[in-house]
Amino acid sequence: MVKKDIAPAPGEEAQPPAPEPTSQPTRVLLVDDHEVVRQGVRTLLEAEAQIQVVGEAESVKEAIRQAKWLQPSVVVMDVPSPTAAASRLLARSGPASPTPAC
Repeated sequence: MVKKDIAPAPGEEAQPPAPEPTSQPTRVLLVDDHEVVRQGVRTLLEAEAQIQVVGEAESVKEAIRQAKWLQPSVVVMDVPSPTAAASRLLARSGPASPTPAC
């Protein structure tokens, strides 16, 4: 089936095409010191078919251990000093693994 671009009706805005689904889900590691926040974010992310929450951590130290083991493609963090914490996490995730996005 070939998709054709259809012009929007008068008064409507054109919508960008939906992204093509990838074969592999985006692997996410959640980092927050509040469990209720992690649970809420997990619930929101898991509603998306192309997102897989692979782990949770309540501290940067725990996130570093889990990132090495779980190999997330994205790390979602809420910590007091995001830049310093992200730098420590990425620096310690090791050269053997691809660097996750933060």
